[in-house]
Amino acid sequence: MAVITKPTCPSTPKRDRPGEAKPCTTSAVPSATPVASFVRTWASEACRFAAGGLLATGIAAPGAYAQATQDASIISDGDSRFSLPVPEGWDASSGGSAVAIMGPDEGVEIHVAAFDRLPPDELAVAMWSLVDPGHSAPLPERTPMPSREGIEETWLYEYQPADGLVTRVTVETGEQGGFVTIIRGPLAELERRAAQVALITTGLDIAGVEETDLSDIDPALSAGDLGLLRDYIREAMESMDVPGTSVAVVLDGEVVLLEGFGVRERGREDMVTAETRMMIGSTGKTMTSMLVASLADEGRLAWDTPVQTILPQFAMADPELSRRITVRHLLCACTGVPRRDLEFIFNADSLTAEQIIDSVRTFEVFTGFGEAFQYSNQLIGSAGWAAAAASGAEWGHLNQGYMDAMQARIFEPIGMVNTTFSPEEVQGTDDYAMPHELTVGGPRAPIPIRDERAAIAVAPAGAPWSTAEDMSLYLLTLMNTGTTPDGVTVASPENLGEVWTPQVAVDGNTSYGLGWFLEDYHHLELIHHGGNTLGFTSDLAFLPEAGLGIVVLTNARAANTFADSVRFRLFELAFDLPERAGSQAELAWGNEQNELLSLTNASAVKWAEVETLLGRYSNPDLGEVEVSYSDGSLIMDAGEFSLEFRSTENLNDATAQFVATSGLLVGMPLTPSLEGSERALVFGEGATEYLFTAVP
Repeated sequence: MAVITKPTCPSTPKRDRPGEAKPCTTSAVPSATPVASFVRTWASEACRFAAGGLLATGIAAPGAYAQATQDASIISDGDSRFSLPVPEGWDASSGGSAVAIMGPDEGVEIHVAAFDRLPPDELAVAMWSLVDPGHSAPLPERTPMPSREGIEETWLYEYQPADGLVTRVTVETGEQGGFVTIIRGPLAELERRAAQVALITTGLDIAGVEETDLSDIDPALSAGDLGLLRDYIREAMESMDVPGTSVAVVLDGEVVLLEGFGVRERGREDMVTAETRMMIGSTGKTMTSMLVASLADEGRLAWDTPVQTILPQFAMADPELSRRITVRHLLCACTGVPRRDLEFIFNADSLTAEQIIDSVRTFEVFTGFGEAFQYSNQLIGSAGWAAAAASGAEWGHLNQGYMDAMQARIFEPIGMVNTTFSPEEVQGTDDYAMPHELTVGGPRAPIPIRDERAAIAVAPAGAPWSTAEDMSLYLLTLMNTGTTPDGVTVASPENLGEVWTPQVAVDGNTSYGLGWFLEDYHHLELIHHGGNTLGFTSDLAFLPEAGLGIVVLTNARAANTFADSVRFRLFELAFDLPERAGSQAELAWGNEQNELLSLTNASAVKWAEVETLLGRYSNPDLGEVEVSYSDGSLIMDAGEFSLEFRSTENLNDATAQFVATSGLLVGMPLTPSLEGSERALVFGEGATEYLFTAVP
């Protein structure tokens, strides 16, 4: 018999911090919902390999006050061996040691069941016998995955898409037995509901598992611990192909480590220092939210001020939604507006802030208001430009107005003298790193700084260049709830408390606040945000109750697994925990590499299959491209950059005809199509794909 309950309010942390979370609620109103992150298997991002950060789900266990399931009911299997959160609008039932959860969109289903401990293949077969006795497809080769607390081994079985359905089976084994999850449904719908799928699967709570509780333990770092951390950084850089990194560690209000490792550019000898400038990507979103908090302190805006009050030009496709959206909603990733990065990557040389704001009115909303985590750089960009308008910037000058406000209100008071939005300023110094992109079958390779210009188009979402030294000052200011090391208040504890209040669930262990991820780490609140550009990766994280924080900057694209592992290795050393970060990271990195290496099997394009495809194409959102043929490859020239496609003929799991094997968007699929009687190309797949039609 199903056991479904509504969760009670999360318990209060032992050490209250300023800006305490709002009272618990089961409402779907965005200002009260929570957030967390998901596996990138279904992430339709600018590059499918660029979405990172899977490691955290294998290290941190769901905790007592994570708040990630505030809006979810809880269902237990009939034998009470485990429980799962059920998002609002989803249907759930249980029988015996199994639970079935069906999504609001047709065809999306999740099945979880508990068994005795058996070999993984036997568990997968037993699960199919339970869920779909008629299932006859052979098991695909299994892939080892990072494991959550209480689980010793995790295996993933990914089936080749069939009849438009994606199917994956996860087998987890530990002392409590074997636990199997089947997820299947149309790719587009799984992408739309990715955060809710993650809420369910990462929210699995296994009865009898003892969780590590650090809430009463004070962290400590000896000289020996810091030496071990340095050793780990060097080893992880080597094993995970990171050319250079700089790291800052803060404990109890002091910077205890500030150091650079590796080189600024692969193939050269210049070393990374704590003053080496690198792009921080979406970690800059946290600075935008601090800017808004500082303006709220002065009464220039409020979190619940309607955006149209500040920016009358802002609108969504739905007029009612346009009127309802507030400053808070621009930062909460809870409006249902999906990620559409390709539009500013393809148009990096021409887009203005005002054009991006105008474009939002054309966006499809994937999920209901406040229903699910949907990450939109354009909306967070709009938050920064609204802040600029509140600071006095006029329409037509919003991006510069935002940069000026950040300089005056955040960078200068904190003392971040080497932080800037200007790549020209950076290149005028003698200590900056070059970005490095992913390559197929080889190490990361340097790319021109000009290739990073897309970030400037949406500057509030993540365009700053900074240094580990500057970021350590920023981290100290955050951990001192808005007061700089020199005693200057940049933002009040009250308004930073709003920033760190959960708004929508990302997964079963994480929420999104206002430009921040909020996670439970062994019963301690973990506040963090990472950042990716096309050639840099960053991470900033801190445990406010423990007084411990870290910044990691790298000159490597999609190096989230590395950055996360450095963070968690620090935490292991500070709390004297068993060492797991390194092994879990190696497992995750190996899977990422295998995914890239699989593209080496893409075969040469035959002239006969593309002869009729050559020419110019246009898409209303991405602009015009020129498609040509060269030496066995299909070339798409977008002006700002070009992509080289090979045939997927020898790729077993491919649904598209071509895949990008070089260029800034490695791994993106391309499929010829017909639009009426005209030639057309579909770029991307799933919920976010773009149709290019032939230009006469």
